[in-house]
Amino acid sequence: MSLDSLSTAQGQINLLNTGIFPRRALTIAAPEDCHVQPVTVYLYTFNPENLDHKIKVDFHKRATTEELIEKILAQRDDFTSTNIDDFEIYETLGALDGRTFKERRLDPGEYPVAVQTLWPRTLSDNSNEPTIPKTRFVMKTKGSRPQGPNITFVSTETSSTIDSFLAKFLTQPQDREYADLCMLPELTEQTLLDNLRDRFNSGHIYTYIGPILVAVNPFNFFPIYNPKYARLYSQSRRLGALPPHIFAIADITYHNMLRIKESQCVVISGESGSGKTESTNFLLHHLTTLSQKGSDGSSVEQTLLSAGPVLEAFGNAVTVQNNNSSRFGKFIKVNYRENGMVSG
Repeated sequence: MSLDSLSTAQGQINLLNTGIFPRRALTIAAPEDCHVQPVTVYLYTFNPENLDHKIKVDFHKRATTEELIEKILAQRDDFTSTNIDDFEIYETLGALDGRTFKERRLDPGEYPVAVQTLWPRTLSDNSNEPTIPKTRFVMKTKGSRPQGPNITFVSTETSSTIDSFLAKFLTQPQDREYADLCMLPELTEQTLLDNLRDRFNSGHIYTYIGPILVAVNPFNFFPIYNPKYARLYSQSRRLGALPPHIFAIADITYHNMLRIKESQCVVISGESGSGKTESTNFLLHHLTTLSQKGSDGSSVEQTLLSAGPVLEAFGNAVTVQNNNSSRFGKFIKVNYRENGMVSG
C-alpha cells in the first residue's frame, strides 16, 4: 500500500505552497555519485586575501567533519601540523565588508554536506555584494582567534553556538510568552499580537495555535534546522511536548499517517515574503529525513527541492516585499510505502 502524504494542518503568518510531481516509484537505488557534493572550505578567516586559502572538495553526504579536515590536510602540504585534532571547522555567517554575525563549531561527527543543504538560498555564496550575508565553512586551528586586516570579527561572546541556542530554545518561558496562543489567560487581538511580538523579540519565531503553527519570518539566519534539532523532534510523538517548530508538524504528520493509515495534509499560507517557500523546504527535508531507512530518501528530497525553482520560474514576480514572489499556488504530493519509506 502506498500512502500519499504531505502532513497535518499548519498555518503560517507568512507562508504558502504547492508544486506538482509525477507519480513514479524509485525502485532503483541512486548511483553513488549523487551522494557526493562539492564543499568549499575557507582557511583561517571568513574572507581570506590569499586565494589559495580556499579549498573545494567533492564530499560524500555521510562523511563527517573529521573526515573533511583529514581530506583537506591530505590535499595541502603547507600546514604546520597534520594532526586532525589541531583543527576545527566553523559554520560562519558573515559578509564581505568585514561583519560576522554568527559562528558555530561543527561537531567532529556532524555531516557537513547535510549542514550545507540547510543553508538558506538567499545566503548563497554567488554574490560579490559586500553587504549581503552568506554562509561559509571556515577551518581554523584550535584556540586561534581571527586576525588580519581583511576582516573584523564580532566578539565570540556575541556569536551563538548551536548548544547555547538549543539550551535557550528549550527553556522558553511558559508564564510570560505563551508557546500556544490557546493558553492565553485573556484572548483578544491585542494580547495575541503582543504575545507574538514578545516571542519574536526573544528569538522564538514559531508559536502554536492548537494544531496550527504560526511562523514569523525573521529575515535572518537562525541555527534551528540542523541535525540536532531533527533528532530532537524525531523522538517526540506529541505536539506541544517540545517548543513550537516546523519539524514538530512534519513529525506528528508522518507518524499519524503511519498510525492511522490515512493520507495527511499540511497547508502553508501567508503574505508575500513571509517565508512560505523556505518553510516548505524545511518541512520536506524533515519528512524525507524521517523516512530515510534506505538510500532513496535523499534523492527524493533533492528531486522535490530542485523542482521548486523550475516550477517557480513560470509564475514568480517582483513585489514590494519579495523579489521572487510566488504568484500562484503549488501542490506537492509525496507517496509513501506502508513501511514509511518514500516511494515517489
